[in-house]
Parts: sequence; structure tokens; C-alpha cells
Amino acid sequence: MKVAVIYPFPPPIQGNIARLPNGLVTGGGETYPFSLANALSNAGHRVDFVTGKLPGIEIDQLSVNKNLRVYYLKLFGQHSIMKAWSPKLPTMLFTGKYDLIIANQLPILFTTTGGLISKLTKSKIVVLHLGFNPRFNFKSLLLSKLNVPLVDQLVIPSSTAGEFYKGIVSKEKTVTIQYGLDTTSFVESEIPCDLKDKYKGKLVIGYIGRLLASKGIDVLVRSVSRLRKEGFKVKLLIGGKGPFLDYLQDLVKKENLNSEVEFLGFIPEDKINVYYSLFDVFVLPSVYKDALGGYNPEAEAFGLVLGEAMACNTPVIGSSVGGIASWVTDRENGLLFEPGNDQELAEKIKLLVKDKNFAKEISQRAKKILEDKYSMKVVVKEFERLVQE
Repeated sequence: MKVAVIYPFPPPIQGNIARLPNGLVTGGGETYPFSLANALSNAGHRVDFVTGKLPGIEIDQLSVNKNLRVYYLKLFGQHSIMKAWSPKLPTMLFTGKYDLIIANQLPILFTTTGGLISKLTKSKIVVLHLGFNPRFNFKSLLLSKLNVPLVDQLVIPSSTAGEFYKGIVSKEKTVTIQYGLDTTSFVESEIPCDLKDKYKGKLVIGYIGRLLASKGIDVLVRSVSRLRKEGFKVKLLIGGKGPFLDYLQDLVKKENLNSEVEFLGFIPEDKINVYYSLFDVFVLPSVYKDALGGYNPEAEAFGLVLGEAMACNTPVIGSSVGGIASWVTDRENGLLFEPGNDQELAEKIKLLVKDKNFAKEISQRAKKILEDKYSMKVVVKEFERLVQE
């Protein structure tokens, strides 16, 4: 099978790191499409990953393996994920003779182009929902409705995500395929001696991801403050970049946590498993209503970083928002807490710290469930089935 995976904003690939517009930082919306493309190629399919040539990208093509090639196309309207478009995209899709086109996000022009070309070439096109609410604004709703007739199927990860498409996409066009994780890329790693010595005797709590208000990292900081007041020798490591950094730094000063909180900045691919393995607990504290007064109807479509930590045998805690609660079951493969409740989060952290056997059982069970139900191998089989139908 020959597949095109199209998305305008590129993830970091082999050191090629794009500078995203408007101060955005790389997240699951960028990394997941490439992860899926890579998994399809490893399954023996020929895959072209077609994305935008944003600032920071100096090459036009990149061969990842014998079945996977990345194409960077010059973009117009690159300030907006919806409006980003390349005049080279139609020709590439038309001449590529693809069996399957996988677009990512419904209300974007890349999806419009993929849909139009699929009709001309008789190829199948599916579009993945990656957390971009089609009702984000009037323009996104209009573009979503225009794109619906062009795509064969909308792939959603959960019933929670499906709620956003009621009245836009029919049930007949909707299929549920849970997000997957490349469990071969995320594995428990040996911790270097310098890191072991640096955090020896400390309860190390970690967060890795975009520094956005919607991620609720301020809730995690306040829970750490509670733990310190109770006498815990705690260290909170925050990895990532984003516009919420200034707020968090001010909060750390206000709570007098300068010695307990460390901002790691962007963590490169070759270091991320080390940090996941270093953490005693990994927390994703996303919220619906954030500290800046914003409301996030889908705070997390899935929470891939939870899966990445699980794959490294690290126990996880997530807030019960969006798609997280659809795959993380409290006390089975992780712990859940009420979004925004820093006191409950602190109690959940203490539960894992005080009962090491329980923490070990949860992390072992989580890894097995991840491999059995949420690995990319499972997801690839579902996409292969889509083409056969």
C-alpha cells in the first residue's frame, strides 16, 4: 500500500526542528502524524510524509528509512494551521498514485486539497482528529463543513472527541481508532550518574509538554507546595517551552519554590527517555478552565505523554479531562484526579510514594495495556482495515 500523510506543521525529525508560527511549540498535533507515518512504513507500506518548510528547516527532502520519505513544501499562509497551503501539494498528491491519503485535522486547507485530489485519483482519504475543535470559530466550522463531502472517513480517538462533530459529520463517516504509541521508541533507560547524584534522596515529579495554561501546570506547582509543607523532599522538573513559562516562574517565586522547581526547557529526543525514567511520578494536570480565565473544551484529546511515561515504566497521574479518562482507568493503569484540584493531586502523589508496591503494580499493568491495546502496531492494523473496506 502506498500512503501519503499530510500535515502543514512539521515535528522535529532527525535534528530538523522548525520554528512554528505565533510562538507555538511542538506538541502531539505535530508529532503524532509522523509517528503514524513511521509505523506504517515499518509495517512495509511505502509512505510519503508531506509537510511544510517552516523557518528552521533547511532541506527539501529527508529519507527516514527505505519506506519513508519526508517532503518539506514551501507554505503560504503559514501563520495559521487552517490557512497554510502549498501550490506543490496538489501535484504531489495527484502524481503520487496513493492508495490512502491521511490528512490531519478536518478544518484545514491541507485536508481540502487531499480531499479534492482523492476524488480525481480514486484514492481513499481519511482525516484524523488531533484535538482541533471544528467549532473553534466560524471559519473553522465553515471549512469543516466544506471538507466533509471530500473525505471518506473521520477518525476519532474516543466518544468524547466525537461529540465535537455532532451535526457536522454523520455517524456513518465516523470511525473510532484510539491513538497509538510507538512502544519501541519509548523504553526505560539507564539514568546517568550525574542525574542520579543531583536528585538523590528527592521525590522527583515530572511534566514534559507544551507550557500552556490549558495544561494546568500551575495546579502541579501548587500541589508540590503542599507536599513541601508536609515535609516531603520534592523536586519538580518541568520540560518544554511555551507562553505560560513567565506565569509559572512568577508562581514558583510566589510559592517560594525556587529550590524545588526546575525548568528544563526543550528536551531533545535522545534525552527524553532518560527523564521519563528518572521521574518517580509523571503528571499531566490539564484543565478545562485555566489560570488565565480561558476555557478549553477539549483540554486533552488523548495525552500522549502519559503513554510515553508508561512505556518507560513510570507511574502516571492525569486529570480526568477530555480523552484522558477514556483510556486511563483510576488505580488500574494510572491515577486520575479532578482537574484543578491541587489538594487531590497531592494526595494521589503521596499514595504512589507511600505504597511502592502499588506504584510498581500500576506501572507494570500500564505498560502491558499500552502494548496490547495502544501500540502503533494495533493502530496500523486498523488503518489497513480501512483501506480494505
